[in-house]
Amino acid sequence: MKFRLNMFTNYNCILLIYNIYNKNYLNKSQIYAINCCLTWIVFYTFHLSLLVDSNSFKRIREKNDISYLTFHSGNIILHIIPYCFVLYYPANDIYFINGIQSACLNLLWSFISSKGTMDLSNIYISVTKNQQIKLYFISITSGLISPIIYNNFIL
Repeated sequence: MKFRLNMFTNYNCILLIYNIYNKNYLNKSQIYAINCCLTWIVFYTFHLSLLVDSNSFKRIREKNDISYLTFHSGNIILHIIPYCFVLYYPANDIYFINGIQSACLNLLWSFISSKGTMDLSNIYISVTKNQQIKLYFISITSGLISPIIYNNFIL
């Protein structure tokens, strides 16, 4: 197994650690509000990828040559724990603009990482163009809906 830094989940976790270290989750930090939306993007895009490709988890494990246990342990550490954290410690003020900013950051990272093609198969797994569109839809929708959910059901 080879560790690769340029994965969106890693950047999200690094930003979350920064926010925890600086106690931004305790104040009205807009960086933390964006981080909450990014965490939703990471969590839902990863887990809903199973709806787009029912073998996606297996294919990711095979591509990275990791065991079932290692894969799901990583899922818990990189996706589930950060998501639970931002639910337990929601941003004090989270606005729709934070969802837009998070979706734009995700798309910008995708554009830069794919050298303009928006095809992330070198980083993750190869998918069809139709599946790719569905995953981007899930990603953008997750970022945009998170402030609405926070403001109406969590805060």
